[in-house]
Amino acid sequence: MKIDRKYKKKVETFLMGSEEHGVENTLKVFTVSSKEYWNITLKKKSSLTIDETELPSLKGYLREIYISQTKKTVENYISEVSGIISFLNVTKEYVGDKNNENTSLYINLTKKLKYEIHTLDVFFGKILQTLETELKNGVDKAEKDCLKNLNSLLKPEKMNFSGYHQTIKALCKNSGSFRSSRGDFIDLNNKLTSPIYATVNNTIKSTFQFNACTKRNIKGSLTLLQSNFLEYEAFKSKKTAQSYRLIYIKTELRRVLVLLEKKILHRKIIIYNSIMQSILEVMEPVYKDASKVQGPNSMNKIQKMFEEKLKECQSTMFKEAMKNMLAEFKDLNTDVIKTLEDKMEASMRLALAQFPEGLHLPDSTKELEQMKALCDTINLQIFN
Repeated sequence: MKIDRKYKKKVETFLMGSEEHGVENTLKVFTVSSKEYWNITLKKKSSLTIDETELPSLKGYLREIYISQTKKTVENYISEVSGIISFLNVTKEYVGDKNNENTSLYINLTKKLKYEIHTLDVFFGKILQTLETELKNGVDKAEKDCLKNLNSLLKPEKMNFSGYHQTIKALCKNSGSFRSSRGDFIDLNNKLTSPIYATVNNTIKSTFQFNACTKRNIKGSLTLLQSNFLEYEAFKSKKTAQSYRLIYIKTELRRVLVLLEKKILHRKIIIYNSIMQSILEVMEPVYKDASKVQGPNSMNKIQKMFEEKLKECQSTMFKEAMKNMLAEFKDLNTDVIKTLEDKMEASMRLALAQFPEGLHLPDSTKELEQMKALCDTINLQIFN
């Protein structure tokens, strides 16, 4: 049993988008044969070599992911602790800071951050316009093809209809989807929405790609915001009276961006599924009614119920699905901007506040040197 390389490439394109649309296919796909792997391990007859089963490659790839994620977690932890320890040293080392100087720096940093956040907001706006254009094209095609797509599933060509009505009944009982004991999977909601997804898939995949920074994705825009903000001259200055305050601000921005990355990846799922979820909600009543149909000619009755529902709703339900996806994306945009504004405003205000006279905090000089050494060891640019 040789691995089908064409199938493998097809799966990669489905998961990551096509290279022609600017999406780099960096996700590895393994067409694993565990049965053949164990045949080889137990020294039984097998048509594959152990490498051709792709299980060793899969193990290696999972190990790479684990190491990468662990390294990222350690770096984020060290960054946060470095910021806190730096902040604790502000009062002890630099009680002579001038309040006016800190206030001026706060105003200038706020202006700089607002400008970078506005640039990020513009990026989101452009993606929203692209999505809206693509969704309109997808909706037009979905409305036009919905009955044809329905019949391709309910009345597939070259199908032995003996027992197929049981499959359709099972589909209705499971809100439009069914997986057979042989692994075959059919999904009416997916079939009806496929023209819409075909138009937006590459934009969604490229926009939410977080394993690389490009001008097309959110990751690239957040990284650009961070680098541009830290290019402000105050961060380059070695003036000791404010350096530890600025290190705290620097690590807080990193912390907020890590938080946003997790939030964005979670919201990506909601945004992507919003189209199908919207159609499912429209179709749910007919699924329930169709699942109760019994007796002779039940298949024809079910087909008629679906056709009548689509004729009734086809001019509105796909447009509503489009509105839902756009609304979810707008909510994400608003959430990202508000999170950056609120959390960084609070962090900068705290970092550049004038501490009360006589305030004494525990001596953390030793811990500060330890954090500097750790950052040097893992090449983490916090104190540089």
